[in-house]
Amino acid sequence: MVITLSDLIKLYELGVSLKDKRPTKPEKDLLLKAEENKGEILVLESDQSGEFIRVGRVLADDQDPSIRVIYLEALEKLIKRGLVRHENKGLFCLTSAGFQKARKLKSRI
Repeated sequence: MVITLSDLIKLYELGVSLKDKRPTKPEKDLLLKAEENKGEILVLESDQSGEFIRVGRVLADDQDPSIRVIYLEALEKLIKRGLVRHENKGLFCLTSAGFQKARKLKSRI
C-alpha cells in the first residue's frame, strides 16, 4: 500500500488522536529531526522513486521503497496523534504537542 500526500492530508483533516501510544523509532527520528529544522517535514515526490520525506536533508533512503514507506507511515501516525499538522501542499509542521514530545525525547538522549 502506498501512502499518498492526499492520504496524509485526509488524516490530518480527520484529526484522529492516538496520543497515548509510544512513538516508534521512525516516529522519533521524524520528531527529533523536525524539531531541529523549525518543525518542518516535507513530503516530496520524484518521478524515479515516488514520494519521500525530507527533514532538513533526506531522512530516509529514497532509493529503498520499504524505508520510504516506513517513514511515510510514521508521519501518518504522528498526524493521527496530533503531533504533526498539514500546512500546505507537501509541508507538514510539528504542533505544540509535537515540539514538546520532541524536546522530551531529546532530553532522554
